[in-house]
Amino acid sequence: MRGFISVVMLAVFLFSQAGFVYAQVVSTPNVLAITLTPEYPQPGQEVTATVSSDGESARNATIVWVLDGVTQQQEQGGVSFVFSAGQNGVSQKLDVLLRTPSGDVRSKSITIRPSELTLLWEADTYVPPFFKGASHYTPGSTIRAQAEPHFLKDNGSVYANAELIYTWSKNGTVLGSQSGVGARSLITEGPKFLGEYILSVEVRSPDGTRIARSSARITTQEPQVVLYERDPLIGVRFHDAIVDNYVFRGSSRVDIQATPYFMSTTHGNNRELSYTWRINNTIANTPSATPSLLTVQLSSEGNVATTIRVAIEHATQLLQAAEGVFRVTFEGSARDSLFGI
Repeated sequence: MRGFISVVMLAVFLFSQAGFVYAQVVSTPNVLAITLTPEYPQPGQEVTATVSSDGESARNATIVWVLDGVTQQQEQGGVSFVFSAGQNGVSQKLDVLLRTPSGDVRSKSITIRPSELTLLWEADTYVPPFFKGASHYTPGSTIRAQAEPHFLKDNGSVYANAELIYTWSKNGTVLGSQSGVGARSLITEGPKFLGEYILSVEVRSPDGTRIARSSARITTQEPQVVLYERDPLIGVRFHDAIVDNYVFRGSSRVDIQATPYFMSTTHGNNRELSYTWRINNTIANTPSATPSLLTVQLSSEGNVATTIRVAIEHATQLLQAAEGVFRVTFEGSARDSLFGI
């Protein structure tokens, strides 16, 4: 007949406080848990560690936090400890020791391995050349995202993309069909109408010892229209937008370029975009091949103040539309000068 042996686990902990050393034998210890915020720190990031217990309240206990063998904090009820994550790939050991009012002493240890991860994204919408920002998401467009991890192995070499496991999610819902080994890129729908969501990616090493997570808030924006002057020699003056109360100086003929921002198109004169121009509420015609370009020919020699209005609509993405109203002045004195036309 097989016998049964009941083993009672005993642990001895040494605990230092105010110069005294305590020895305590703990039987059937309560469980401690350490929670990190953020859960997966990146190198140099500020981290808050919090300890909790399923037994006596940790807030009534004396708590010691030890980072890489060095005591960092010791106080009664000190359930939280703030520190900085280490360098990329360099492990940190965090210990917490807890002595309850009843005399029990318990401990918990975790290892932290910070890894770098950047989430890049942009919408599949149009912006003009040399635009320094990212393309904004507007209703009906799509999102292109890419994770840029920099995970280091114990020997200092970098994990290849094909070794890493990617998990993509929206508002916590995993996008299973677009997640997996090497799945660093993502093409997905944006928020509906004027909503928003959190797009996240979690990257793990094959053995699960290195984990990083990065998120971005995707917010729906409205398309915009910006006017620029087109110079016959240098082209569109993208560095000098036409704003309200703008003053034109020089020629009696001015070419004005309307540029749509953040619409689902590849260029401003795409057939899926329709333009409606008005000058002082009178519709102005533009060439069918370049509907984004308005040519103004002045007949008066004096100053001319007028209002230019342009509306752009997308043929298939009905929520993508933009309108701009610009009060401008064409200065006559320059046209009367030696260099006027």
